[in-house]
Amino acid sequence: MKGISTLVRLHKQELDERRVALRVLEDARGRLLARQRCLEEEFAAEREKAATSIEVRYALPAYTQAVATRRGEITRAKAELAKEIDRARAAVAEAFQRFKRYEITQTRWSLRAAAEERNREQKGLDDIAIDMFRRSQRT
Repeated sequence: MKGISTLVRLHKQELDERRVALRVLEDARGRLLARQRCLEEEFAAEREKAATSIEVRYALPAYTQAVATRRGEITRAKAELAKEIDRARAAVAEAFQRFKRYEITQTRWSLRAAAEERNREQKGLDDIAIDMFRRSQRT
C-alpha cells in the first residue's frame, strides 16, 4: 500500500508541474495578445494624427510598413505559441490519465483492504458466537 501512495504522490506532482508549465504558456499568449492589441491601438492613434498633421502623414507609410512587420512577428509568435500550448495540453492530459490510473488503483486497494479487515472481524465475531452456542448446548 505504501508503494502505491508514493506513485500517486509522484504522478500528482508531475501533473501539477505540467499544469504550471501550461499556465506559463497561456500567460505568455495573453501577454502576446496584449502586445498585439497595444500595437493596433498605437497604429490607430498614428493614423488619426496623420489625418491632422502633414509631417506625420509623410512618415505614415514607413510607420505602416514597420507595423506590418511587427504584426507578422506577432502572428508567427502566436502560431508557435499555439503549437507549444497544444503540446503542453496533451502532456497535461497524459499526466492526468497516469495520475488517475494510480489513484483509482489506490482506492481499490484501500477498499479491498477494508473489506478484508471487515471479513476478519466478522469471522472473529462468528467464531465467538459459535463457541458461545456450543457452550450453551453442552450445559
